[in-house]
Amino acid sequence: MSSRLLSVVMRLCSPHRFAMAAVTALTAVAAVSAGSPDHATATVAAGQTLELQVTGVAGVPTDAPAVALNLSIVGAAAPGFATVFPCGAARPEASNINYAAGQTIANSVIAKPGVGGKICIYSYATVDVLVDVAGFFPAGSDFTPIANPARILDTRPARFSSVTRFDALKPYFPARPIYTGNAIWLLEERGVGADYQQFLTRVDTLSYEAISQPVRATATGSTPGAIWTSVCAAGGGSLTRFNSVTLSQNVFQSPFPIPCSASLVFDGTHIWVSGDSLSERINYVIRVDVNTGSFEKVPAPNGFDLDRGDRFSPSSVYDGDRVWFATPSQIFGFDLRNNVWLPPIRPSIGPFFQGQSLSYQDGKLFVLSSNFPNCYLTRINLRLGHQDAVSVDANACLGGNMTYEYGRLWTGGKDENMVSIDPLTGSTQTFLVEAGKPRWIVSDGRALWSVVTGERKSPVGDGFFIETALLRFVP
Repeated sequence: MSSRLLSVVMRLCSPHRFAMAAVTALTAVAAVSAGSPDHATATVAAGQTLELQVTGVAGVPTDAPAVALNLSIVGAAAPGFATVFPCGAARPEASNINYAAGQTIANSVIAKPGVGGKICIYSYATVDVLVDVAGFFPAGSDFTPIANPARILDTRPARFSSVTRFDALKPYFPARPIYTGNAIWLLEERGVGADYQQFLTRVDTLSYEAISQPVRATATGSTPGAIWTSVCAAGGGSLTRFNSVTLSQNVFQSPFPIPCSASLVFDGTHIWVSGDSLSERINYVIRVDVNTGSFEKVPAPNGFDLDRGDRFSPSSVYDGDRVWFATPSQIFGFDLRNNVWLPPIRPSIGPFFQGQSLSYQDGKLFVLSSNFPNCYLTRINLRLGHQDAVSVDANACLGGNMTYEYGRLWTGGKDENMVSIDPLTGSTQTFLVEAGKPRWIVSDGRALWSVVTGERKSPVGDGFFIETALLRFVP
């Protein structure tokens, strides 16, 4: 940790209670091998977990409830952290050791063995790991493990451990980026006036190499091996399918007006197009067969009322059996097996905030709802058929979409902030972005990517213009 932070970090690095606990020291510290007996180190690839036998070896009995270890990280390929936890249990959010790129660092760990007497070592970046065992808690001792290790104090301001800014890219911010095929795909706009052009750009998430293809589009979606874009036009529009490798394309003309602010979601056989338009009264969604390119208009369900303010927002999700669509006042689900609309879901506290922040995870729909000035996370359990709402930081209702990663929901916040929400408790943490306002957030499984916008003074006159950028964040 940098000394300039002048902060206190208190971690439950390994759950234990010291009162009256007797640790049996070994006569000699032993290196615990991850492979053959003559190897005491192991390389852990980025984002991977190493299983290590710690009982029944090096003098540790098979019934030891906990072991005292020294964990060393050697030659980290990038900044990150490592977490030790019982194999067979969920990885906790607390870390045991943080490291910088190229650093060699060690920390003492008291770990509870898991299934088969093994501990699991997770590393965010690729590292070499050394583990030395110094002692153990004997069976019957009063060692009390904590089921879910947690950080209980961190006085540092919330900042991302790593932020990468791609200034050469100029995202078209009304369209959300998507992640598929080890790449982030986004629409760009370059030039002004007669020189204005749009591009579909692929950014490799490992090499950061960017490849662009000229397009005309307002929204993006994906299917296996393909990227889809939509174009709105008076009385119609079109969808274009791009091969994700060659960028070859097929254009499908729509007989129905396509929303300019649209969501494209794939259900396994069809692309569903939903959204709103300033020039058209959109009281339907469009279902497109991805093989034939045929279009079908699906009228809005009973209870959808344009005159009352209902509109399909550019937010929809697929849960394996149903496609869900958000409006400011309710959520509609389309049952794919029976080809019918389900009864609408209305918020217990609301209305839904802009109807845009819809997310699905593990049988639950999550949506932000607002009763100004308060903000709520509404949790809809689809299996049990009930919902509840928890109060969250008001800044969470000032963003765009929500995405799920690291066991939390992420959304843009007020000004240059990103808000992280615990879906169980509703507790929030605000991260300072310092590079613009996050509009859309997606995850590649290792980092968060966001299109951010900022208002910049025009070099000519007294006006302002919107500047956009693509950023990669590592919490």
